[in-house]
Amino acid sequence: MIKNLPPIPLPEVGDTLSINHEDCPAGADTRRRLYITRNSASPHRMAVYCHNCQEGGYVSTAQTTGSMDTSDYILRMETESAEFKEPQGILYAEDTEDTQSYMEGHYPILTEYKHSNEWYFYYPNKHAVYFPVFNTQTNDTSEKPIGYQYRPMSSDWTGPRYLTAKEKDKKLYTYMHGRDSDDILFIVEDLMSAFILVSENHRALCLYGTNADPEVLYCAKDDNPSTIIVWLDSDTDHVDNQAHKIKELCRMLYPSAQVYVQNMYVEPKKHTDRTALQEHITYVVRKAQSS
Repeated sequence: MIKNLPPIPLPEVGDTLSINHEDCPAGADTRRRLYITRNSASPHRMAVYCHNCQEGGYVSTAQTTGSMDTSDYILRMETESAEFKEPQGILYAEDTEDTQSYMEGHYPILTEYKHSNEWYFYYPNKHAVYFPVFNTQTNDTSEKPIGYQYRPMSSDWTGPRYLTAKEKDKKLYTYMHGRDSDDILFIVEDLMSAFILVSENHRALCLYGTNADPEVLYCAKDDNPSTIIVWLDSDTDHVDNQAHKIKELCRMLYPSAQVYVQNMYVEPKKHTDRTALQEHITYVVRKAQSS
C-alpha cells in the first residue's frame, strides 16, 4: 500500500499529473515521481503510482476540481496480487519489429549484445515492452517470475515510463549474473543497466529505485563479492544520499568487500558507445579496488 501521500491535485479527465512524493518511505522525492492518472472511462477513480517507493493503487473521489485530502482514503493495490500470473498474449520481441526498433532507439548498447532480446518481450494489450521480474536471474534460471515491468511504446503516452506489478509479500529486486560473471557486484536502479553490466560479465543487483533495504542488499551473500560498486542515477541530493546509505549498509553486510559509490558517469543504460562504456567500467572498477 502506498504511504504518506500528499494532497492529490485532480487532473483533467484523461490526463496524468506528476508531483513530488515528499514524505515517501523510500526517501524524499524531488523528481516528481508520484503519478496520478484520471481515466476518462472512470473519472471518479484515479490510479496513483510512486516510482520512488514502487507502490501504487487507486483513489476514489466525488470531487471534480481542486485537491483531494488522502488521509481518509485507503488505496487498493493495483500492483500486487496474492499469486503472480503472467498477462496473456505476451510475444517474443524478435517477432515484432516495433519492439526491436523501439529498444534500438532507446537502449542502443543493450541491443548490441547477443541474445539480449531474450530479456524482453512484447505486451500487445498495452502496446508495451514487457520485462518479467525475477528475484534471481541467471542464464540457467528456471525460477518463477515474481512480477513484471512494462514500458508503453506509444508516442502519446503521458504516464510513468515504467509500470510495475509484483506478487504480494515479495521484495521487488533482481539479482543477476551470468555463467562467466566475475566477483564484482554493481548495484543499480533499473533492469536495463543490470542487463548491460551482466553482459559485460559482472554481477548486478537491480533495486527498481533507490531504497536501501538490508535484506535486499544481502541477497548476494552466497557469492561473496570482492568489490561492490553503487552506480545510481546521481542527479539529485536525495539519490546521492541513498547511494551513500547503501554503501554503508554494504560495508556492514560484506565486511571483506571494497565498496565504492560511482558518481562520475551516467548510468550504463544511458551510454550510446559500448567502447566508452567499457572504458568507464574498467576505470570505476580500478577506482573501487584502490579506494
